Amino acid sequence: MRNSLNISTMKYTRDIVLTVLGWAFIVIGILGIFLPFLQGILFIVIGVYLLSIGSPKAHAKLHAMYIAFKMRFPRAAFTLVKVEKKWEDMISRWRRP
Repeated sequence: MRNSLNISTMKYTRDIVLTVLGWAFIVIGILGIFLPFLQGILFIVIGVYLLSIGSPKAHAKLHAMYIAFKMRFPRAAFTLVKVEKKWEDMISRWRRP
């Protein structure tokens, strides 16, 4: 019982931290759209990604937007698929013991 309470508390804390960080990045991104020294779009993308980790609904919406982007811009999607493959290879090498 004690262990399950600890795990649920950790998950709840993680979700709160991810939500606060996600919204903070989005606010910084909105400011970055108007301020020339901040990369607004980058901060917004990071914020949306962080929100999608903590929320299944946000994750589904982000995935739907990703699929729509790939259908709308097929040439960019081809490059994106190559980048994803390289990224997955790099991550898999880091995870190996």
